[in-house]
Amino acid sequence: MTKTTRLLRATTVAAILLGLTGCAVHLPASAQTPAKQADGVQVSRAWAKAADSGMTAAFGDVKNTGSGTVIVVGASSSTASSLQLHETVTKNGAETMQEAKSGFRIPAGSTLHLAPGGSHIMLMGLKAPLKAGQEISVTLRFSDGSTSCVAILVKDFSGANENYKG
Repeated sequence: MTKTTRLLRATTVAAILLGLTGCAVHLPASAQTPAKQADGVQVSRAWAKAADSGMTAAFGDVKNTGSGTVIVVGASSSTASSLQLHETVTKNGAETMQEAKSGFRIPAGSTLHLAPGGSHIMLMGLKAPLKAGQEISVTLRFSDGSTSCVAILVKDFSGANENYKG
């Protein structure tokens, strides 16, 4: 076999393989792996109240851009010993905060507004003071086990007359 014949065969094999590669079936990402709840969530206007110690709260808008309901079941951060999802409910005619034990349920296309006096994320057992202008990270955990890390700006805030002592 001459050098030219070997080169011609190698080139032909390479061309056939390249052509077959172009025929490969490429499935969309959604067909390859199931969608995760975290993939359909966008967080905006995220902020936390500045605090020297004890507890504080984080707020913002959590939008579900996916096609199914998303459930936030927990949160974590290196800035506090523990985090809880809190909701405000009316008991005996008075508004009170309590842990949202079943999480925050966000229907498809909806936005959950976390705000002072309403639903929020409590950061308890702060490990260091949170100063205005500082940025912290909070990881949201969803009912399917997926997570999303959110950057949160710390701000001075004296509205809603909330006092988080712990």
